[in-house]
Amino acid sequence: MDGITEIPKEGLEVSIQENESNIKELERMLEVVESVNLVNHILQKDTAIYPSYEDGKKLLTGKELLDEMGRVVVEEFKIDLESRKQWDENTADNFKLFSSFMETKTVPWENCSNVSLPLLATACLQFHARAYDALLPAKKAVQIVNTGDEDADRAMRVGKYMNFQVYHDMPGFEEGMDKTLLQLPLFGCVVRKTFYDIDLAKVVSYHVPISDFVVNYGARSLADAQRTSHVFYPYKNDIMKKVLSGAYSENAKDLSWDSTYQTVGLPDSSLKTMVDKSTGIFDARIKKLPRIFIEQHRLWDINGDGIEEPVVITVDLIDEKVVRITERSYFDEMGKVQTIEHFTKYSFIPNPEGFYDLGFGTLIRGLNEAANTIVNEVIDAGSLANLQGGFIAKRSGLRKGDVKLKMGVFQEVDMHLEDLSKAIYKFDFRGPNQTLYAVLGLLYEYSKLVSSISETMTGQLPASDTPASSVLALIEEGRKVFSSIHKRIHRGFKEELKKIYRLDGIYLNEKIYFKTLGDNNVPQGDAVVTGRSDFKGTLDVIPVSDPNITSTAEKVMKAEQALKNVVEFDSQNGAAIYEARKRYLEALEVPDVDKLLQPPPEPPDLPQEEENAMMITERPAPVLPNQDHLHHLTILEDLISGAVSKTITPAAKRLVEKHRQEHIAGHYLQTKKGGMA
Repeated sequence: MDGITEIPKEGLEVSIQENESNIKELERMLEVVESVNLVNHILQKDTAIYPSYEDGKKLLTGKELLDEMGRVVVEEFKIDLESRKQWDENTADNFKLFSSFMETKTVPWENCSNVSLPLLATACLQFHARAYDALLPAKKAVQIVNTGDEDADRAMRVGKYMNFQVYHDMPGFEEGMDKTLLQLPLFGCVVRKTFYDIDLAKVVSYHVPISDFVVNYGARSLADAQRTSHVFYPYKNDIMKKVLSGAYSENAKDLSWDSTYQTVGLPDSSLKTMVDKSTGIFDARIKKLPRIFIEQHRLWDINGDGIEEPVVITVDLIDEKVVRITERSYFDEMGKVQTIEHFTKYSFIPNPEGFYDLGFGTLIRGLNEAANTIVNEVIDAGSLANLQGGFIAKRSGLRKGDVKLKMGVFQEVDMHLEDLSKAIYKFDFRGPNQTLYAVLGLLYEYSKLVSSISETMTGQLPASDTPASSVLALIEEGRKVFSSIHKRIHRGFKEELKKIYRLDGIYLNEKIYFKTLGDNNVPQGDAVVTGRSDFKGTLDVIPVSDPNITSTAEKVMKAEQALKNVVEFDSQNGAAIYEARKRYLEALEVPDVDKLLQPPPEPPDLPQEEENAMMITERPAPVLPNQDHLHHLTILEDLISGAVSKTITPAAKRLVEKHRQEHIAGHYLQTKKGGMA
């Protein structure tokens, strides 16, 4: 096979033939998205040919254009950041409550009770545990739906490779998804970024902290947003390496590296401040602090044709210098211009009025704060009730100083007992009011209702005599809210997988692709074209997770119930029993199921006399489509009208009648097919 050399022990090695057509193909791949920095190209234009963003009638030179870009990107970034200021403050409070971070409290007295109940944390952790297991099963996260029989082999190849890719070949994918599903119920929405990493030469998809992803609050969705900004923090050494590689322009060398940039932080970010404060993060690095870069995805007319093109502009926040510009569009296999969206939004509970959605932090925060207040009042009241102290009259005559009490020892005092009881006043606090306990329990129950946390959903066993069907009904009812949220996650994951699929069609590493498929699955043809062509077309890439089943326990219970029903109501159907058993073992995540179960053999073509004998003993006899149905019906009629029919059981008679009808139907089909032929 051209371009592929077989190596006996190491499988297949793909070598790309450097003929003219392949070189042009590779050059086209390198010229598409995320590869070419346009800054240097723009700087070369020293004549005024670029229309101004702020005044379309004014033309700018390349340097003037970059200066305006830097100023506009930073200015509009700050506008978007200001639009979400209230959300930022509320989310900071949510994170504070989630992390149980308690600031110093001096009311009602110094060192009073300062406890935070983990209601919000429990809700988020329970959601995370169920969603993570459902979205990323142990072995397979991606399935491919082919559009026709001709795509079946291609779908198999793409599915096998993409599962290998997300589990083993995309750095930090699982770890990032872990963070995504933990922050989603807390913040209400999270964002993941999918793109081709030039340094790694791989498609990557990772978690972007919502504190570092800025969209105008009024935007309805990512598609409707005028711009999206990703804030990241590169160090000087990383910046210089990217300048050498051409990823950043020479402008990046001229950034202000004096002490002024060290004191600048992200403008007015309450969430960023609270995250660092709650987790105990502080920056002790005095000289080598990172810069703050804004990677803004937006529209800008960079070719002077009067039409804004989708681009990515990377600007330093402090100096407002543009260090990188790349296009966000490419030509697909049909020659149409396609816009690339790097970001995928995962939504918890949609916000009808803005971009940033609602999470448990918004829904439970008030309940959690009220519960914190009550539990601290209970503890403080208990502390007062246990307090040993009071007042002693100044003229009581008691000797000043400490009176140390010893078990079984009576201390002498130089005064009458009646006078002693009058001279000493002992504090007598009543302790916590019982109403507080009732209110605390009520708040806890409401928090469970909001977060869908019930005893069954958190793993606690019901009563031993509870039927399995009842437990299933309880789980079904308990996960109503969770199920709808999981469908949104499923939808977001599907969009992310489509982005990976699209990038594979542009940047696929042929050598890794063919090695992943294995020797027996390598398609014939030109290696360069065939590999990437698998990722063209209309295959539907979807998560393997079922949005309607959200836990392993539920999968097992449903599979077990299906197996019981098949065995009870269709005990003679070997194919159905085999399929039900297979699904049950797969739900249990038993490895190598095919080695444990063997599919039932094809039923033999028996003479009708033997079939009659089977039915007399109440065993069903299968009717095969290619049998001589008229001959079978003739012999069967002897059984029905003969003397033996008077001795067989009613159950056997029903089997005989059913068998007779199946032969009549089979003969009818044979007659029709013969007539059509």
